[in-house]
Amino acid sequence: MKTIGRESVAQLCSVIAIFLVSVVTIGPVKNIAHAQEYSATAVLCYIDATDHSETYKGNGRTITTGDVFIWRITSDNSLMNGWEYTQDNSNLNKKGMGKIWGSLEMYPDVVSGGYFAENYNMKTKDGLVGVYSGFGSLDGVTVTYEGVPTVSGECPITPPPLCDDKTYDCLSVTGTPYEGFTWSLTGSIEGYTP
Repeated sequence: MKTIGRESVAQLCSVIAIFLVSVVTIGPVKNIAHAQEYSATAVLCYIDATDHSETYKGNGRTITTGDVFIWRITSDNSLMNGWEYTQDNSNLNKKGMGKIWGSLEMYPDVVSGGYFAENYNMKTKDGLVGVYSGFGSLDGVTVTYEGVPTVSGECPITPPPLCDDKTYDCLSVTGTPYEGFTWSLTGSIEGYTP
């Protein structure tokens, strides 16, 4: 039977002592960010169709590219209140089924110098699901979302910053087929401490 020698015991005690000293020196960890559940409403308020193009394929398929949709998101969690800009592309049949892909950026009202972004590619039959990744002052924060269409929601009177500064040529969706297009969203936020 092999026994632990005095040198091994001394080394083990040294490692344990160093560990204990480092824990005491560091102290308790503060501001651990726990997952936060949220619910929100996303209302389509503006569209920039400057680069809009449509291609018609056989069997009633339409490929649309270049549209930017501007959504107002309101939530029970202040981090999820803000403006979202989606650059959508779609390949849909006559019934509106097919694929949607593109990219988005969401700018929360309460965070300066940070935003969420995502590149997405989804089938319409799978519904609206995805994950935002944080950038800038939101680096390391992730937000999941799932959405279902709903019928309620209002656009604020004041246009969003990227419309106001002419980044996008924003046209109100009031009086268009897009008016009232709204999603009910739920999800969780990880890595964020207010």
